[in-house]
Amino acid sequence: TAASFVGMRVQATGETAQLVDGKAEWTLDVPRAATRAVVEIRDQNGNVVATNSGSLDAGRQIFTWDGMTSTGLFAPPGPYTMRVTAFDGTGAQVPVSTEIDGVVDSLDLSGIEPVLVIGGNRVPLTQIKGATR
Repeated sequence: TAASFVGMRVQATGETAQLVDGKAEWTLDVPRAATRAVVEIRDQNGNVVATNSGSLDAGRQIFTWDGMTSTGLFAPPGPYTMRVTAFDGTGAQVPVSTEIDGVVDSLDLSGIEPVLVIGGNRVPLTQIKGATR
């Protein structure tokens, strides 16, 4: 069954997206509006390379990072992880979940669970939330 995902566009739970051609995208799921939010983009070593502050509307939304670092340089292509810290108007934390999407390039069956490879990201089959042809 896992092999049928190869070539399909999938949506998966995850914080890591690939920066390709100056663009990385995540889908944010915000259960209620956040009046204060900080989005940190981290490289594969865990270093914060970009920060974005502002507010977030409630609901699902796309966050696109253009690859520009906080130092004004463009980050090299590769995997980047997003962390979102958000608070509502009362100061209560708003739990923001992140998803990635992309086309499944290949399948890795070497472990206990099948892993889909999506643009360099390795996503366990159990994290897949949807798929389209």
